[in-house]
Amino acid sequence: EISACLVGSEMCIRDRYGAMAEFIGDGLQDDLKQVQILYQTINKKIEARMQKLKERDQLFEKNYKLVEKFTTKKVKLDVGGKLFSVNKDTLEKEEGFFSAMFSGRFSLQKDEDGSYFIDRNPFYFEVILDYLRTGKIYISKFSSEEQKELREEIDCLLYTSP
Repeated sequence: EISACLVGSEMCIRDRYGAMAEFIGDGLQDDLKQVQILYQTINKKIEARMQKLKERDQLFEKNYKLVEKFTTKKVKLDVGGKLFSVNKDTLEKEEGFFSAMFSGRFSLQKDEDGSYFIDRNPFYFEVILDYLRTGKIYISKFSSEEQKELREEIDCLLYTSP
């Protein structure tokens, strides 16, 4: 067994009995310092890479949860004869018809295709669904009569109107 020691400004190597085996001169000490610097540099690079991998794993976990959220709570709705696929969480964002519908207080019946039938106007439902997804509604693109009809649909399906 051999161990290193420092005598003055020189490095020495001791064997297992503690006797000085040989002195390492200044040239070898410089080499040792360079090896230590190289080790520290490599260690910093490894730590930086480990941090990037940790951040990547966190991002992956976040994205995995989003994918799981948006693929496991899919609901099919037949609104006035038009099929819509939507995440259940989207429908429950606002208090209203859908939060009550999926509250568990009602016995819901699915059609043969697995959809829930909603006897409402699909044209306006699409606008309301976009509002639930984005939080934005663009009423100005509708005529005054369409705005009135849209408002009626919003009042029916959402307790809080945008």
